[in-house]
Amino acid sequence: MSSPSAVRSISGGGAPQSIISGPPKPSQSPNNGDHGQVQFPALFAIDATIEGTTYQLPHPDQPPIEILLLDGSIAQLFAGKIVLRGQTLEVPSNIPSSQPIAVGGQTVTVHPGESKEPKKGDDGDNSSGGGLFAAVGGLIGAAGSASKSVGNAAVGAVNFASGGTGAAAGQLAGAFAGAASGLSGVVSSLNGIQKAFPLGELSQAGMTSFIGAANLGRSSIDTMRSMGKLLGKFDSLKPDVQQKVRDSLGKFSKPDGDMLKAIEALKAFEKFRWEAEVPKTELPSPTAPPDQTKSAENTKTTSMQSSRVIASTSAMSSSTSAASSSATPTSTARPLTYYIATKWGNPVETFKKFIQELDGGAGNADVQEHRQTYKTSLNASHALDLQAKYPFLLYVYTDEGYVGDLDSNNNNEFFHAIPKQNRGEASMSHTNVLHAKRKAPLSVSSRLLPRNLLPEDQGAPYWKKMVSSPFRQSPLQPVSMDPPYLADDSGGKDTTIYIIDTGFDVSQPDLDSSQRTVETYFVSNDVAFTDEYIANMRKFGRANAAPVIAHIGDDSGHGTKMATIAGGKVHGIAPKANLYLLKFMGHWNSEKAAREPDRLGKIQPMALTAVFDTLRLHVTRRLRVNKDAKSVINLSWGVDTDPTGAGPIIEALFPEFLDWCENFKIPIVVAAGNDPEKNLHDKIPQKFGTKDNLIITVGGVRDDGTLWPGTTLHEPGQAGSMSVWSPAMDVVVPGPGNGPNTGTSQAAAIVSGLVAYYYANRELELLFHGDPSVPRPSEDIKKFLTAHAWTRIPQNMLPNDHLGNRLDNLNVVYNLARGDPAHTEFPCAWSPLQVVSLRKRGVEPAAACSRMRSTTISQSVSTSTISSVFDGISLPDCHR
Repeated sequence: MSSPSAVRSISGGGAPQSIISGPPKPSQSPNNGDHGQVQFPALFAIDATIEGTTYQLPHPDQPPIEILLLDGSIAQLFAGKIVLRGQTLEVPSNIPSSQPIAVGGQTVTVHPGESKEPKKGDDGDNSSGGGLFAAVGGLIGAAGSASKSVGNAAVGAVNFASGGTGAAAGQLAGAFAGAASGLSGVVSSLNGIQKAFPLGELSQAGMTSFIGAANLGRSSIDTMRSMGKLLGKFDSLKPDVQQKVRDSLGKFSKPDGDMLKAIEALKAFEKFRWEAEVPKTELPSPTAPPDQTKSAENTKTTSMQSSRVIASTSAMSSSTSAASSSATPTSTARPLTYYIATKWGNPVETFKKFIQELDGGAGNADVQEHRQTYKTSLNASHALDLQAKYPFLLYVYTDEGYVGDLDSNNNNEFFHAIPKQNRGEASMSHTNVLHAKRKAPLSVSSRLLPRNLLPEDQGAPYWKKMVSSPFRQSPLQPVSMDPPYLADDSGGKDTTIYIIDTGFDVSQPDLDSSQRTVETYFVSNDVAFTDEYIANMRKFGRANAAPVIAHIGDDSGHGTKMATIAGGKVHGIAPKANLYLLKFMGHWNSEKAAREPDRLGKIQPMALTAVFDTLRLHVTRRLRVNKDAKSVINLSWGVDTDPTGAGPIIEALFPEFLDWCENFKIPIVVAAGNDPEKNLHDKIPQKFGTKDNLIITVGGVRDDGTLWPGTTLHEPGQAGSMSVWSPAMDVVVPGPGNGPNTGTSQAAAIVSGLVAYYYANRELELLFHGDPSVPRPSEDIKKFLTAHAWTRIPQNMLPNDHLGNRLDNLNVVYNLARGDPAHTEFPCAWSPLQVVSLRKRGVEPAAACSRMRSTTISQSVSTSTISSVFDGISLPDCHR
């Protein structure tokens, strides 16, 4: 055993002396073009259980790890020994099974570390080179997820180190436990790969990335398990031990601490070009069919071939095919399949002339009145020039088929079969109007109807109570003392919430369509999948991969939960709102349904285009029936701006769509994101938000009103703008699957429901403060929303972001059910001709707006006169 010169400890956070566990063995027969192949070092995986918690011992070439125990003492973990309270417990080099070790009153149990071996290929063989690279590729998604979980925990650690409470300690303990669990799964799989492929070879760079993730992962797991245990019992610890915990968290989470090093190692593993490691003889030709005899092609893997934007309104780049040895496209290069869309409103005749000039109309066209799309084969050099020549084109792109993590199973969904057809027909076929009976909109001169607040709901979840809690001056009371949930009975009625997501389980009671309209739309497979995407899945691990029959279903639960939170009949913020549920992705399987579930594809620009166009046409039809029809769009997702992925082409879609939404005053509620290491300008559509446009970007708070640490924040001076905050932690509603209940997705869905609630509560149209910065909902819903949101914690508790900038506020949205005490100078409504009278509801300290028959107005004033005074405002159903 080598003697390390540095100790990775809670006091120093020293860097490891070597990132490679043991000297890698040079390959005897490196492949041509490789800069020297190295074999895996001997696997070292030994765990030790100390006082009920299991820790992973470091590799012999790695520094020891120090962990803090409940009594404040420090245990040192070496590869071959454990130093515990002054006693040295020697660990045998060969541990075939669990065995206790006791010395001087100190006892630990050592046992073989977990090694999750990769699944065998379809032929039962897992020894080929393809199997190795399939197994490594299958971990990419897990490594990325683990880095985010550790990052979230690190942000929480930084905040807690500066003075967190016992309640915050419990929350951070949960974050540590979850992050340690995810990271442990990655390290276990890395161990399993070494075990399954003892003679496996990687390049020096590949081996460094692989072993670095394993070694730094182990130390971070031990750190989080130790700290998680201490945080879970924080209130019972002695004061000096509590301080040690804070100090340790501060050092672990600093830039050169173990947690940040582990994050960097995991990201390096995730972004490493593993496809370059595959021996060249194992990569099938782009034009050749997959070799069905290779077991390597049937193992789970990931293709790293990324979507490449050839031309868009926002970015242009060149593309190379998998077979090309040149990065510069030439006129003689193999033709690629390109997908082309025109801008909205392009004349059909202009499009027809274009395709005749392009290729004589040899491709597949979908010709609609407002937009046309085209699929054809072109050389890359030809495609690069198209948008410059034809400015009416929205985008031109080819998809080289980024497959993603084929071992992950984040989204699983189902539905009925439909014939393949053009988008205009598909829009009708895919749309399922569950309840289409509509009532005529209330006119300005309608007879006054009774309106009541719903009964207070003491049993409502915290997140509902939080949004109905009125503004308070300091000193603030804890959020746990919020009054019962209170809401107006209008419930979003006659407003439509458009939810664009990955699928919906419309059998859920919350999505019942009685007394309202619930409609669904899902994209067809011809736009949900490209030929290249399917071909690459077949090349890299799924020889029989094919799209499943398109459907609206949602086994993962994400879309269903967003719809339920926003407009669920039982649990929603706007239970009477109409819903239009739009699914914008498809599912695939390898035609072995008994062996694996359906898997979600990726976001395809053509699919998102179809969804946006369907939404536009639906809104247009509604506005023809009722010019005052109100809508809100929920996007609880985002796309990285990474230029090597689909980001640029997705980005090209949004400006046109956003302009249309602005024109029709339709707010778009977007989740800020769940990656605290990134900022809003790194995400689409989040980067498009400004203070004044109708993108409402929603950050997350915890159940005590403090920042939910997983929130993606705005970086000052960069694109994007955080609008409001909303509960993001443990927002639990019914839904299929085991999807998370925490995140800014949930926060955004709450706000979408609240926007619909505001629109339907027409009393709020009378809530004019005399201040143009607080307009009526129909004039500027975003300003109205932000004007009534408020921060639930003292200003001195506002945290810093990861760049050290203190947040200005954590203004949580409020439904105004208990009046508007934040604007006491204008407590309620402007009252032309004293038509509007104000009164308090129940025992509330501030008046909410209610329109009643006024005793101060002459009986000769007619309804039509009153209507003309309000100059087109849709008067509400009101209290008599």
